[in-house]
Amino acid sequence: MNNNCNPSYQRALNLVNEFQSNYHPSCCCGGSRSITGPTGPTGPTGPIGPAGGPTGPTGPTGVIGPTGPTGPTGPTGFTGPAPTLTVGEVTTGEPDTDAVVTINGDEGNYTLDFTIPQGPTGPTGPEAVGLTAFGGLENTTETLALTQNTETPIAFSTELPSEGVTASTADNNITIDQAGIYEITYITTINGLGTGGNVVVSVTNDGSPLQNSSLTQQVDASTPVVFAKNFLVTLEEGNVLQLTANITDQPSDSGNASNTTFVVKKLN
Repeated sequence: MNNNCNPSYQRALNLVNEFQSNYHPSCCCGGSRSITGPTGPTGPTGPIGPAGGPTGPTGPTGVIGPTGPTGPTGPTGFTGPAPTLTVGEVTTGEPDTDAVVTINGDEGNYTLDFTIPQGPTGPTGPEAVGLTAFGGLENTTETLALTQNTETPIAFSTELPSEGVTASTADNNITIDQAGIYEITYITTINGLGTGGNVVVSVTNDGSPLQNSSLTQQVDASTPVVFAKNFLVTLEEGNVLQLTANITDQPSDSGNASNTTFVVKKLN
């Protein structure tokens, strides 16, 4: 019988061969022999070991490359509507602060509010210099009796405030208390003459007309005539001034001097 064709026989033979190949005598004579078992399953992976050395330093920055070419100009945008600007509040701020402009509004309608700091106080100006001498006389209506080529004083009823001069309704004159250059102004209305004639109104100093003070006009019997004059003159202390009238082409005449003002002012 041929056992080579028997599967059981063949498995038994393989076991015998495997036993013989794995037989190892023990270290002691006559000891038993062992058989190497099959390879066991693979064990679990061990833990990861520590990382390597520290990260090295960052290398130097590379050189900057050349600037690229300028791109094409974009299209022009549409023109917006013109805004409407209105000035709102303007406030004075504290000195040494900044000016502030606040814009309020939308959709092209804007209000501008300004805060403008107060400027510093300027230096003190020179001391004011007022008039040191002034005064005058007034009347409403006074009778005027004229005599040919005679300086007849016009009468007054009111003394105006005065300083440095003495105005007197009793004597119808102004006495100068301070020498200097004076501005003299007068105005009077002559009316109601009986026949009329050539009338001269003057300012006299001690009875003599002052230079540039006289004004001559023709006055008839029915029409009021206004005499008004302003001039400068140098006067001395003690000069006595009167406003006078005379008639040059009639022996005499009479009428009224109305709404008369006679004023002197020292200018220096």
